[in-house]
Amino acid sequence: MRKTSSTGTTFITAAAIAFGIVGFSAPRASAQAVCANAGPFCIDGVITDANNSGVAGTAKIVDPAGSSKELGPINGSATKIGVINTAPTPMLGDTNPNAQVDLNTIYTNTAVDPNTNHIWYYFGWARDSNNGSGFISVELQKSGVPLACSGSNGYSNPACNPWSGRQTGDFIILWDQQGNATQISIRFFNAATHSFGAKIDLDNLTSRAAYSSDFFRGEAAIDFTAVVFPSTGECQSFANTIPGTVTGNSDTADYKDAVLAPFPPVSNCGTVTVAKVTDPPGLTGSFPYTMTRTGGTAIFDGVVDSDCNNNGSTFACDATLTGDGDIDTIENLLVGSDYRVVEGAVGPAFEEVSLSCVLNGTTYTVYPGTGTFPVAATKTTACTITNRKLTGLIRIVKVVNNGFGLTAVPGDFNFTLDGGGPQPFANGGTSCTSGATCKELEFQVGTSHDVVEPNPPANWTVGYTTCSGMVVSSTQIQTCTVTNTATQATPSVLTRQRVVLFDRAVVSGLRRATGEPSATVTFKLYATLAACNAQGATTTPGSETINVSFPNTTDTSVSVPTSQLGYEINPSSAGDTGSVPYFWRALYHQSGTNPPNADFLSDCTEISTVRIQQ
Repeated sequence: MRKTSSTGTTFITAAAIAFGIVGFSAPRASAQAVCANAGPFCIDGVITDANNSGVAGTAKIVDPAGSSKELGPINGSATKIGVINTAPTPMLGDTNPNAQVDLNTIYTNTAVDPNTNHIWYYFGWARDSNNGSGFISVELQKSGVPLACSGSNGYSNPACNPWSGRQTGDFIILWDQQGNATQISIRFFNAATHSFGAKIDLDNLTSRAAYSSDFFRGEAAIDFTAVVFPSTGECQSFANTIPGTVTGNSDTADYKDAVLAPFPPVSNCGTVTVAKVTDPPGLTGSFPYTMTRTGGTAIFDGVVDSDCNNNGSTFACDATLTGDGDIDTIENLLVGSDYRVVEGAVGPAFEEVSLSCVLNGTTYTVYPGTGTFPVAATKTTACTITNRKLTGLIRIVKVVNNGFGLTAVPGDFNFTLDGGGPQPFANGGTSCTSGATCKELEFQVGTSHDVVEPNPPANWTVGYTTCSGMVVSSTQIQTCTVTNTATQATPSVLTRQRVVLFDRAVVSGLRRATGEPSATVTFKLYATLAACNAQGATTTPGSETINVSFPNTTDTSVSVPTSQLGYEINPSSAGDTGSVPYFWRALYHQSGTNPPNADFLSDCTEISTVRIQQ
């Protein structure tokens, strides 16, 4: 996991160094300095981005220059060198130091002297003007950048005091540049007395300093193993570096400039990050690993990193990553060249693809194989373990059993996967089972799937064999068989009875003169009494108009029968005991003069009742 704390990354000690001029530049291309006159570093006064310490990995920090305002301590009694750590906030403000004490670039690096195994610290600087001199200081603190200075507002936070984490063992190194001097001195802080100790001048065996030919730049190197780190070899780290310029080497000196920025930590031990990458990205799981040394020696000097869960053992770090992007930061590791990380069992769903570690741009392949990687003082070795999600196959077999006059092929049927849209079975699919057609689909191991045939065609049944809850495996193909079988036709018979209803009207009291047109009788049959009383048009059951002929006479009667009013009744709707009534109505119409163009209507009292017995 990623560690955070109120002071950033936690280290054991802190220090402060002061120089007459402070500067920083980029490293030379070579891994070892050409002149190597200060441990592994080359201190020759050449300080540029491309050529400075002579050792790869130099960090460069750019500070505001010229007339640009920059954050710095507000001069006062509370911001003197010796007490600035207790200054009440806000204690920073916009400043514009004089050009000769205004640092614009800082370079830092740490490296091991291959001849003595001592850890040396490099510091380079560049200033705005070479007209004048002063003191350059570099303070290193164990506690890291204070939380109030590392949030979203950084050093601009009014509550930020970059020196507030100062504690016993922190130190400041001073370089008095007056007269182009190159003497480096160091003072250690004592929290009990709230002050720095006496100045200790370093000799040319433990330090070296030089200016550029134009005095705009300078550089220095110090043997931290001899001067700062414990002689017993336990880990000691400094997480907060504050370069600056000051007015002198006493506790009452004022700050002229301060370069406020996160710098790489300085330590006699190293750090290893272990990151997880999954293929495809974004996956989670349990990915245990163990870090050891192939020589069997300790990796910690006593304090085991909190990411390790191996019950305090100093010889190994057992930890577990939980998904893509998860990172463990293992700190305070003893320096060595025989480190190894081995990933443990990750379960059947993943396989380890690679494990590689990078230090100073060099990649060390740990897996495949049994490679090792170095842990270097003050450096971070970045290891990455990549795991691939294993995949497996689901085989969908289609079987079609034709018969009873039905013939079909697999492509006539569809299937759905996990409730998705219909997909056709291919007629020419992979022949993965003798005599059958199938589809093979690839999925990630551990996923579960269901196959269903939606809406099988009429006259076909569908059957499934192991098609529900199929869990994908990397070692076994999950086979689902979908079988369609033709079924025998089952004809059905529906009987219908046709009921034919008849009626007759007797029209009496007729009187017809010679030459008058004939009359008509219209019979209408209604399904309901209400429709009959309404005298509306009827289509169910029906109507019929009959022409009436009778002789030229008076007071005669005529009997008029219907020819055929038929109504077809479905027995299933009639029931066993139900009866259905139908209502008759007759209309006599005569277009003559006696009576003149008259209509005579019967009532709806005549009923025909139909009863069907099933």
